[in-house]
Amino acid sequence: MTTTTDNRELGGAKQQKAPPTTEAQQSASLGDNRGSRRSAGTVLALAAFTICYLCLSRYATTRDRIVSRTPTPRLAPPLRKLMNSSRDVGAEEPGRRKLVLLWTHMYRASNFSGCAVSACDVTSDRTRLKESDAVMFTMALYRAHKHGVPEYRRPDQRWVFVTYEAPPVVRWIYKKLDAFNGWFNWTMSYRRDSDIFFQVGNVARRRTPYDTAASIDYAARKTKLATWWMSHCPTDDRREYLVKHIKRYIPVDVFGRTDNCGQTVCHDCDWSAMLRDTYYFYFAFENSICKDYVTEKFFRSLANDVVPVVLGGAKYTDTAPPHSYIDVRDFRSVKELTNYLQLVAGNSTLYNAYFAWKRDYVIDTSAAVYQNRWCQLCEKLHAPASQPQSYDIQRWFTDDSKCLRYDETSTEEMKFIKSTLKRPYQRVRVSD
Repeated sequence: MTTTTDNRELGGAKQQKAPPTTEAQQSASLGDNRGSRRSAGTVLALAAFTICYLCLSRYATTRDRIVSRTPTPRLAPPLRKLMNSSRDVGAEEPGRRKLVLLWTHMYRASNFSGCAVSACDVTSDRTRLKESDAVMFTMALYRAHKHGVPEYRRPDQRWVFVTYEAPPVVRWIYKKLDAFNGWFNWTMSYRRDSDIFFQVGNVARRRTPYDTAASIDYAARKTKLATWWMSHCPTDDRREYLVKHIKRYIPVDVFGRTDNCGQTVCHDCDWSAMLRDTYYFYFAFENSICKDYVTEKFFRSLANDVVPVVLGGAKYTDTAPPHSYIDVRDFRSVKELTNYLQLVAGNSTLYNAYFAWKRDYVIDTSAAVYQNRWCQLCEKLHAPASQPQSYDIQRWFTDDSKCLRYDETSTEEMKFIKSTLKRPYQRVRVSD
């Protein structure tokens, strides 16, 4: 066998060349290299797959704690488990005081003083979850990543869906409410089919007629036709476009606390005095046209001697005194609406007819109206246990609300179309 020796050992002699590699040896070497690369590629692929699997597993376990627009706090498995558990602290005991836990903040939260059934207490201490009879979730405020998800539920415990806002506003927070299906077995809202129904004003019949109402000329002090006070813009029902179209025919003074849509900013205005003494009409336009949705702006106008022009999804015949308002949707066009407003404002007899209801009815916007929901809650907690139920909250609250919006492309005919329940992305300046 011939060997190759270092030049230093051969005294500078030329190095012998190795014999040429045969074709078979080259093929074998190439195959070894390919096999090594293939093995390395397989290892890398397996490593990448393992990393991806671990990342996806971690995401799947943590996504229920992270809520952006689409919450996924899925409680179905623990609810099934807990609903089959034995009764624990706070189980049904005749005569026992009931405890209400506010899992989120509630607007005008109160106690139960003055209620016919008042043996209830309210707390925000979440360590008392197990002994609570009702747990309240205000959906316009609840964020699973911020407020957490209850880890326990008694079989007889009521979880209450609470909302003062219409579906388009809640949808700005939660794209869909499917994740909450099965959570709630009671509802507290402006919807008349809620377990606990409430609204921010109340129409009550007088015990004795107010006969002097007929002798008052409510038009005597009025000097301007119409006003609108807007809280935010843009809105789901496109009410700002409707006002812009109305202003083509009649003057409308638009006020607000910010200039987000071209309104006049007024922080210290005496709204009540302005309605009573200056304007014939107030545009009580809701931010959403959804089933039963009506807010304080409507009752505020009734209480301040101005005729409300309403735009909303409520059945106003069930909400307001007779002949006390003008409904936008009763008119075929903006021109027809504005012609009627000018007609009424120009005739004191027609205008004063919108206040004839004051003889027999009174508007209540006091704290007692807000207290009523708490009284209903306590009374229901002490009522005999009803058959267990749970809500498909997406269907009940969102789908069944049948929300509409003003078609801003309307020209001659005034049209209202199905709402997309999407946040409007374009503002319109009503002052233009």
